[in-house]
Amino acid sequence: LNGEVNNQIHLQMVDSSDEALADGERVVAELAIGGFVQFTKANFLPTTGYMKSGYHPEFVEVVGLFDYLRIAHIVRFLRELREHMVNGGAVLYSNVAPNDEQDFTHNVVGWRQMEYRTSEDIVQLATYAGFKPHKIRVIQEPLGIYNLVVATK
Repeated sequence: LNGEVNNQIHLQMVDSSDEALADGERVVAELAIGGFVQFTKANFLPTTGYMKSGYHPEFVEVVGLFDYLRIAHIVRFLRELREHMVNGGAVLYSNVAPNDEQDFTHNVVGWRQMEYRTSEDIVQLATYAGFKPHKIRVIQEPLGIYNLVVATK
């Protein structure tokens, strides 16, 4: 950022984990960007816990959350985000796709069970939340394990 746009950017990091928030605060301190970053401990729903009246984000990134949620919670969350966002704003979210490594990840590494979804599945989440299909784009990483969606209001 080089100090050029600091007054134009506001970052809000939301997590229910003290450890995750502390990690974020360490990174912000290392990058010396603390002047425009706010940390909020909150559950993802309801968004009224951190999206105050009059706050209309232009970009929201959700990574590492939807892999553990039921469809109804994701759709409600995306719907609430869409309602808060400025027109033309975008939400970027992800989900791990079904893959050959998922048994290893859970049975050997010990990660808790995730909800694996195809790229078609995660696009439907945005359409269910009210995003128009022509304003939804899928980005698939080369191995096809991790899918990203960009949905624009």
